[in-house]
Amino acid sequence: MVKAAAAKKGKELKSRGDLWRFVLEVAGENDELRRLWHVANTLHQNFYDGRIPPEGVRRAVDDVKRFVRMMRELLDEGAV
Repeated sequence: MVKAAAAKKGKELKSRGDLWRFVLEVAGENDELRRLWHVANTLHQNFYDGRIPPEGVRRAVDDVKRFVRMMRELLDEGAV
């Protein structure tokens, strides 16, 4: 979703750092969007190292869904 939003703005994100910078730029003062990005990023890292117990992953899924919805809304509104 982050790469799609960046592509809409004509930006190509090539690294994890690029993803972070873009989300922070888009989020601005939106603390919820930034927090949800942290959750999504943590789950991405967990895919590789498997440190979060299954219950923790299950509880984080709704946050990631909310992040995707918020990013989609920004895309639809043309804010991104």
